[in-house]
Amino acid sequence: MLKDSNTEEKSIDIFFLLSILFRYKWFIIITTGICAVVILLYTVITAVLPPELSPLPDMYRAATLLLVDEKKSGDIMASFSWWEKNVIEGRFPINFSYGELAVRLLKSNTVIDAIAEEFSLGEYYGVDAKKNAMVRHQVLRRLVISYEEKTMILNIAYEDYNPEMAYKIANRFVGVLKEMFASINKKKGLSKKTLLEEKLSEVNTKITAMEAKVEKFQSNYGVLDVDNLAMEKSTIMANLRSQLFLKEMELKTYTQFSTIEDPVVMKLRAERNNLLKLIREMESGFSAYQDVLPAQKDLPAIATEYAHLKRDLLVQEKIYEALIREYELVKLSLEGEETLFQVIEYAELPEGKVAPHRMMICTMTTFIAFLMSTCLAFVFYWLNKHKTKFLDIINDSKQNSRKKKIGV
Repeated sequence: MLKDSNTEEKSIDIFFLLSILFRYKWFIIITTGICAVVILLYTVITAVLPPELSPLPDMYRAATLLLVDEKKSGDIMASFSWWEKNVIEGRFPINFSYGELAVRLLKSNTVIDAIAEEFSLGEYYGVDAKKNAMVRHQVLRRLVISYEEKTMILNIAYEDYNPEMAYKIANRFVGVLKEMFASINKKKGLSKKTLLEEKLSEVNTKITAMEAKVEKFQSNYGVLDVDNLAMEKSTIMANLRSQLFLKEMELKTYTQFSTIEDPVVMKLRAERNNLLKLIREMESGFSAYQDVLPAQKDLPAIATEYAHLKRDLLVQEKIYEALIREYELVKLSLEGEETLFQVIEYAELPEGKVAPHRMMICTMTTFIAFLMSTCLAFVFYWLNKHKTKFLDIINDSKQNSRKKKIGV
């Protein structure tokens, strides 16, 4: 039973609201109709007026498509030591994007001012050319730029009531972008060329110093290679030992037939002792020939020293080779033209308008007017219902004010 009463109460409320709307039906109809007629006349007039005078002219959009070579830009940036340093220090993000940089540059004051001056957009849009902020605002509100990171597509579009002007400006933005990045790449190339020249000079100085050390080493020991030195030393030692062995055999054989100390025996013994002394001196390092043939025990240290010299010289030569190759590539890139953008599609003269949508404007305005008039109908009903109470309150306030004046 309770459920039926609630349903009846809700039905009464709905009918009550409908009765209020029916009471103010002419207000709602007239208000909505007036707004519909006004907005219809407005859209028709704005469509008929010349575009430069119309507050709502037909707008045409000319768009270009560019492909950004992010890989090439990343390779270029990674080749600069200052870039690596700033990335490590956290000044620049690691995921650097030339597409995002292009968006920022195209919206910069420098580019906007250049375009506005080239096409005299201040005069074209009826804005004082000296007021840069107003001219920039007019250009930026018509400029549409977007970058898709996944496809690496950069979209540059410009809207204007003159399709030819939109077409020219959109293509000119592409030209300005190319010029800016060509200038940036040239400056970076020159900077890299200067840096490479400094590094090449530094490495060349190190190579010269290393070569001087190697030459001094070779001059001191009279050999071109430490292996040859060791082989020569081993050959000399073998020859001396062979001579010592033969001398010992000769002395032993001669003493078997001579029992007296004759000069020949003395000579053989002296020659044997000299050979033995020379072998021991060369082994110990205390020899008059150690400047030419170092001591046997010094050979490992000399070999290690020579290996270090050759290693350092080889490392510097490899560095020099890599730098000279990069230097030649930079010179070629400066002589040629390296572009980071490939134009997929230039802007064409637009044929169809993109805005405004006059039918949508009329429909939405009419619908909003209907809602507003409906709300006003409920407001009017509430005011009429409480009009007597409001009048009583006003009269009471007036009487109280009079009594206060009489009492004074």
